Amino acid sequence: PSALPNGAPRGGFGLRLVREFSDGLVYSREGNCNRITVRIVRPSKRQEPRRQADDNWSEIVSRSSLFRELPQDLATAILSHCELSTCEPDELLLAAGEHHRCVLIPLEGRLEVHLDHPRSEFYIELAEGECVGELSVADSKPISAWVVSATAWRLLVIPEPVFLDTMLTVPRIARNLVILLSERMRRSNMQILARLRAAMELEALRRELDFARQIQASMLPRPPLLPDIAGIEGHAYMQAARQVGGDFYDAFGICEGQVFVAIGDVCSKGAPAALFMVRALTVIRSEAMRLDADPARHLMRVAARCNDLLAENNAARLFVTMFCAMVDLGQEQVHFVNAGHSPPLLRTADNAVEWLAEPRNPLVGFVAGLQFQVSSRRFRSGSLLLLYTDGVIEAENEAGDLLDEDAFHRLFSEQAAAGAAAVVSAVVA
Repeated sequence: PSALPNGAPRGGFGLRLVREFSDGLVYSREGNCNRITVRIVRPSKRQEPRRQADDNWSEIVSRSSLFRELPQDLATAILSHCELSTCEPDELLLAAGEHHRCVLIPLEGRLEVHLDHPRSEFYIELAEGECVGELSVADSKPISAWVVSATAWRLLVIPEPVFLDTMLTVPRIARNLVILLSERMRRSNMQILARLRAAMELEALRRELDFARQIQASMLPRPPLLPDIAGIEGHAYMQAARQVGGDFYDAFGICEGQVFVAIGDVCSKGAPAALFMVRALTVIRSEAMRLDADPARHLMRVAARCNDLLAENNAARLFVTMFCAMVDLGQEQVHFVNAGHSPPLLRTADNAVEWLAEPRNPLVGFVAGLQFQVSSRRFRSGSLLLLYTDGVIEAENEAGDLLDEDAFHRLFSEQAAAGAAAVVSAVVA
C-alpha cells in the first residue's frame, strides 16, 4: 500500500475507483478548477444499460419536447453523456429543500409536482417529454417542490454540467425549454386560480355557517334558565359538533306553577340537521303552548302532533329523538314523555338517583299516526333532573376514553347536591 501513491497513474486510483463503482461521472473545467459530478443511483431505481446511438437515441429524442427539431447527430452527442433509469409508482424522485444536480425527463408514465407536501391533493402533472429540476440546476438553489412518480417510469437523467454547459448553449434547446416552462406556468396558474376560487368559496361558506350558528344559538334560551320563575332553577350548555347541528333544548313557563322543558337530537349533523332542528323546535314550542288541563294528556298530544307534523313533507327522511317534561311546582310532580331519546337522570329529594328509562316511545318524524305514553315522578324541593344528548356520554377525553353511562351516573350522583349549574359544569369538564 505504501507504494501505491508513488506508482499511481495520472488521475490517481481514487478517480478510477469512483469511475468503476459510480453510476455516472462527468468532468468539466471551470476557470482554474476541475469539476467532477458523480452520480449514484438509489437502490430502488433500476438503471438500464446505455443504449447505442444508432438504434435507440432517436426514440428518446422523439419522446422529449426539449429535443424537438434538434439535429439527430447533436442530440446523439448530448445523450451519450446522459443515462436512463426507471422508478416505481409513488417513488419520491425530488424532495423540497434538497439540492439535486440533475434534470429529469420522463419518457413513459406520469409525474406529479406537489407544492405543499408529497401527498398533497393539489399538484401539477408532468407529461411525457417534459423536464423537471431544471430551475434548481440553473440557479443552484434547493428544489422547491416534491416530485413523485404517479406510475412506473422510464427517466432520462441529464447531469448538471451537460445541461448547463452543453444543452443551454444550443439555441433550439433553449427555446424549447422556454416553451416548456411557459406551458407549465400556464397550467400552474390555472391550478392556483382554481385553488384561490375554492378557498374564497370555502371562506364564504364558513362565514355563512358562522352566521347560521349565531342564529341557531339565538333561538335557544340562554342560561341560567327560567330566571323569572320562583322555586326552580335551570342551566344548559350546548356545543355543536360542527358550526351548526341538530341538538336543541328549551325551557319556559306555561302557566302559573307549571314549567315545560325539552331536549332533542336530530339524526344527522351539519346544515340539514340544523334546518330540521329549527323546524322541530318551532313545532314543539307551538304545540306546548296549547295547554291542556291534564299534564299527561298534554304531553301525549305534544309528542303525537310533533311526530305527525315533522313526518309531513319529510323527503330527506330525517327524524328527531326528544324528551319533553312538564314540572308542576304546586303538585311537586314531573310528567314526561321520552320519544327515542337518551334516558335522563333524576335525583329525588331523598338523594335517590335513577334513570328515567320507561316508558320508551318511538322516535319522532319518521312515521305519522303514532301514539306516545307518558309517565310521572315526585319532584319535591331538592330534586334535580338532568337531560342530555348521546353526544355527552360518547364524548372522548384527551386519552380517548368515553364518558360512558356508568361514569355519567357516578358524576351526577356526586355533584347533584351542588345544584344545576355545578352539575352542568362538572359534566362539561
